[in-house]
Amino acid sequence: DRKPKVVVDANVLLHLYRYSTDSSKAILFVFEQIIDYVWIPQQALTEYKRNKQNVINTENDKYGRLNKDLKGIINKIESELSKQFFQYKKFGFSNVKDLESKMNQDFTEIEKDVEEFFIGTKLKSSERSAFLREDKIEKFVQNIEQKGHCGDAFTIHELIDIYRMGHIRYRHMIPPGYMDV
Repeated sequence: DRKPKVVVDANVLLHLYRYSTDSSKAILFVFEQIIDYVWIPQQALTEYKRNKQNVINTENDKYGRLNKDLKGIINKIESELSKQFFQYKKFGFSNVKDLESKMNQDFTEIEKDVEEFFIGTKLKSSERSAFLREDKIEKFVQNIEQKGHCGDAFTIHELIDIYRMGHIRYRHMIPPGYMDV
């Protein structure tokens, strides 16, 4: 077949779950437009299916984790600064109380900004959950499979040869596969 192909690996598909909902929808729209040219190697399909649920579970509460992470970072910085201010105030450094007071006001503002941001993301979070539940990515993959645009699975003999060759390449530090980032 002389048609150009767009070969998609597992990470391309899995990243569709990781991107923002708008980005994922835009990429899926483009893939739908070129679906007759899309090809998924069997190994990529296998890796996608093996890792999909873990990725979805991780991505399901992305906004909540971001909120928790940011608040944790802010609290850690505030705590460290408080320790430093205590040390300097203990030895009577001038204007340290004023600086501490100013920074506490700034942190209060930062905390308000973070809270407002997360109130504003409630809709995005529910949109994201709905997108993940609807799973248009899986529907796209199933469509590719139905069109027969997937590679054949390796036989056990082919897999043994691949593993053997990989072992040799790794032992002798021969790329690809050796020290790939």
